[in-house]
Amino acid sequence: MIGLDLLAPEQPTQKIYGMVIGIVTNNQDPEKLGRVKVKFPWLTNAEESKEGAESDWARIVMPMAGGDRGLYMLPEIEDEVLVAFEQGNISQPYVMGVLWNGVDKPPIEKEEDEKNDLRVFKSRNGNKVIFDDTEGKERIVIQDKLGKNKVVIQDTIMVFNDKAKELKDLEPDKAQITLDASTTPVKITVGKDQDFLLEGTGNITLKNPDKDFEIECKNFTLKTSADTTIEAGGAAGITGDKAAFEGKSGMDLKCSSGVKVNSSSLEVM
Repeated sequence: MIGLDLLAPEQPTQKIYGMVIGIVTNNQDPEKLGRVKVKFPWLTNAEESKEGAESDWARIVMPMAGGDRGLYMLPEIEDEVLVAFEQGNISQPYVMGVLWNGVDKPPIEKEEDEKNDLRVFKSRNGNKVIFDDTEGKERIVIQDKLGKNKVVIQDTIMVFNDKAKELKDLEPDKAQITLDASTTPVKITVGKDQDFLLEGTGNITLKNPDKDFEIECKNFTLKTSADTTIEAGGAAGITGDKAAFEGKSGMDLKCSSGVKVNSSSLEVM
């Protein structure tokens, strides 16, 4: 005998049109397609937990999404999202966006942006990128989670360390870079076996009028295409295991007072 259940009409798949609220339960897509799973607290049955049924993997609407490009920012677990279903099919969800609410609030207070001048990206741990369009004070700020280390791009580019001291001030129009560590030494380090090149088409000046200047290296070569002048306000000395002075077209030695030559062996040719 044929069971009566086989004669019963097929139950249609449940359709939900429009958009609904969901809560993210999983953002670790095994196929690495940037999908998430969502639970619907309002949709329950005997087979589901009291917290609501969980969806299949849902694709997320993202700006500029395409092959190896686009904005990549997955919602966090427990984030509230807005969900739609393809052709109303509840087994084919799409996350249309992420929602703020009374618990998950925007990353800035309204008092900080009364004229809607700020565009802010803030990560889960508090790192920030801020685009500030305040009239006459436009700037871009990149800062760490505590706000102690940051880069400010305005009329100049300023870098601040954890004591809020200015480290670098780059003025593009003047092509000027200033290093000012105030209370700590300035150190420039290059990688192992890497060259360090200081190059310019104008004059290069190293100035330290009140302190010492020291160069320490294996071999030192000073080469100029024109004249070379070494001038000391006090005594000048050159010491080496072997010293040689050579002039291809001549050499002048001048002194306003006496000249003293001290050698165990002197040969003049």
